[in-house]
Amino acid sequence: MKGSKVLKDGEKLKQLLKDELIKELRHVYIKYDNKELVLFNDYRVKRTKDGRYEVTKNFFDDYPVQVFNNVRTAVSYAVLHKNGKREDAKKIVYLDTHLDTLELEIKIHTNIYHKATDMDKKGIYLTKLQTDYIKKKQVLQELNSIINSSKQQQRNLFQKYVKPRQKDGL
Repeated sequence: MKGSKVLKDGEKLKQLLKDELIKELRHVYIKYDNKELVLFNDYRVKRTKDGRYEVTKNFFDDYPVQVFNNVRTAVSYAVLHKNGKREDAKKIVYLDTHLDTLELEIKIHTNIYHKATDMDKKGIYLTKLQTDYIKKKQVLQELNSIINSSKQQQRNLFQKYVKPRQKDGL
């Protein structure tokens, strides 16, 4: 009887420590809740009707809603914003918007190129398309660099909370 009571107390202690870990991690983790992502218990990322991703901050009515082309960019923005990397977060917003602009320019220049009958115009729009694709590649590289940086920051933050717990045997 005493042995089972000790075991139950041990299990309770283990559960308590697990609960504490979860409390600490709620500021570090990302979960899927009701068709939207909840990040750090503070930011929400949800898909809009037009297929984009909207980032809002809980409990802040005056926080500007940010809209992104994909979930990867939206999550990276929230990670950077949460970790105080406001300049990188602003840069993600800028690059994502710039990518939209470049996509539109590519569509316009492609359309004009295909409709052009004059070889000089075709040549001009082919050059514009090449320039657009080069710009797009540069924007994507810069965006990926910042996104990878946010991933590393998130991993480091997570490890900061997990490593001490692993030493405790949890």
